[in-house]
Amino acid sequence: MKKILVIAYNLHIGGIQKSLLNLLNYLCNDYDITLLLFSNKGEYLSEIPKRVRILFPNKKYFVVGMSQKELLKESFLLFLKRLVLKAKINVFGREKTLTKFLKKFTIPGEYDACISFQQNGPGKSMLFGANYCSLKVNSKIKVAFLHSDFEKA
Repeated sequence: MKKILVIAYNLHIGGIQKSLLNLLNYLCNDYDITLLLFSNKGEYLSEIPKRVRILFPNKKYFVVGMSQKELLKESFLLFLKRLVLKAKINVFGREKTLTKFLKKFTIPGEYDACISFQQNGPGKSMLFGANYCSLKVNSKIKVAFLHSDFEKA
C-alpha cells in the first residue's frame, strides 16, 4: 500500500480544514495515510478518520501551528518563543528564519508522496506550509495544495 504524508497546521474550523477532512476520508481506504499537525488543538480533530495515523512534532514546533492565544494557554515559554521567532522573521525574513528554526526538525520515514495542505502565508507571516514537504520529507512526489490566488500566495 502506498504511503502518503499530509501536512497541515491545525484542524480548527475553516474551509481548508474541512477540505482536508474530505480528502482524508476519500483516500484513507486505499492508502496508508499519516497526518502531521503542528497543533494538538482544533474542533475537527475528532473527525479524522480512524485509519489515518496522526503525527505531532515536538511541542516547540507548535509555535507555527497555534495562535498566540492558544500558546499562551499551553505554555508561556512557547508563547515567548513565538514572539521571538516572529521578531526574527520581521528582521531577517521568513525563509531564512524558518529554515534555520526547522534545521533540526525531522520527519521520520519514507513516503511515496507528501502533500502540504496549506501553502506559505503572505509576506512576513509564520505560515511556511509547502516548504515542509520540500525541505524535510523523504518522498518521491511532493504536492502543495494552493487554496487561494497562487500568484499572490
